[in-house]
Amino acid sequence: MISCLQKNICSGLAVFIVLLTLITGCTSDKPKSPGVNGFHEQMLKDFDALESKLIPAIESDKQAAAVSKAIEIFIKELINDDRRVYGVGMLDTSGEYVTGYVIEDNAKKKLIKDKYKGMNFHSFKVVDKIIKSGKIMQEMLYLQDARILAVGFPVSKDRDVLGIICFSFKSHEFEKKWGISEKEFFEIDFNKNR
Repeated sequence: MISCLQKNICSGLAVFIVLLTLITGCTSDKPKSPGVNGFHEQMLKDFDALESKLIPAIESDKQAAAVSKAIEIFIKELINDDRRVYGVGMLDTSGEYVTGYVIEDNAKKKLIKDKYKGMNFHSFKVVDKIIKSGKIMQEMLYLQDARILAVGFPVSKDRDVLGIICFSFKSHEFEKKWGISEKEFFEIDFNKNR
């Protein structure tokens, strides 16, 4: 009688383990789009390249002009890769737009300087979070007639955040160019392994 009870318990336990495996397998997260890892790596690489140019520019006597020139040189390097970026802008630690460039027409290689001049982004909670935490964060911006996906990178020196660099992308083009949904864009952890 005991061996029959043990067999039933063992059988029941085996069924339970199989069901648990199936359930956890069915509820696991959907695999990431193939473009997610490439996008993640490219953004970090691009930011590191730009930050190395920005620190000396921020510390110069003619800060606004030096920062603008550093961003211009950087974005001109990217203009032939229409996936990489739509715009690059810098905010100060209060969320005030300092300077930046937007690629208005990739085919004609047309850059627009300071399209968002005079705008203050302090009302976006993400700006304050980036300044306080020193972490990279994403946000959706509703500007004029477009939805813009933005990645905000804190520009730091000696653990002090000096400003925020925003890489932006037109929302309606982003998934087509990168193969990444908006949902996946917001799930990317740019701070992982950094």
